[in-house]
Amino acid sequence: MTRVIETFKLMSQQWKVMETLEPQDFLNFRDELGTASGFESFQMRELESLMGKKWIDGKPIGKDESTEKSLYEVTCDWLQRTPIQGSTPDSSNDNEEVNTFIKQYLEAHKNLYPDTNQEAMDFFEQDSVLRRRRAGLIFIESYRELPLLSWPRKLISTLIELEESMILWRSSHARMVERIIGRRIGTGGSSGVDYLDMTTKYRVFIDLWSVRSILIKKEALPPLKNPEFYGFKGE
Repeated sequence: MTRVIETFKLMSQQWKVMETLEPQDFLNFRDELGTASGFESFQMRELESLMGKKWIDGKPIGKDESTEKSLYEVTCDWLQRTPIQGSTPDSSNDNEEVNTFIKQYLEAHKNLYPDTNQEAMDFFEQDSVLRRRRAGLIFIESYRELPLLSWPRKLISTLIELEESMILWRSSHARMVERIIGRRIGTGGSSGVDYLDMTTKYRVFIDLWSVRSILIKKEALPPLKNPEFYGFKGE
């Protein structure tokens, strides 16, 4: 993923070269492009599909998704297995442990941020599978300094950086287009800059972004159970 991140950073800088083109100079050859557009980029669609963006206007993109999981789906499966207070999905009392942790977390959040507590409650008011997945995400973010959770937290940070690098690339693209053609219709028939700006709002790993709105201070976190479970081997 770090290779893809650096590639996006490099590509974002390339728009600066494009911006040296004067608007009227571009108009001299724009008609020669016909309907050629970034819409036709198979590689971009394939990358979006691999990350987890499977649909555009209700139509599937990329490979057959029935046989290959996206990075988003693999991440969801992984978060679902997060040990919460030492409990895993296979534990006999897992539901009880997860619900207790969520209850304690929401109580602490309410005491600190009563005005935004509804947002935290809504984050967990889902089906049991999604509820546990999000609880796992909260747990990793909250206790990220524990040895067992340090690399999962690093992975989450890298996923965020990956999507951020794509967003910044899209944003740089939009500003370059606005600078050269203004608000004209795109060559592929899109609304041009308005469409490009819209693509910067899309998030694949939406939970990884939104969880930041409901994090709480370390000293207010629920007491950690089974701390030895999350320590170094042999401690």
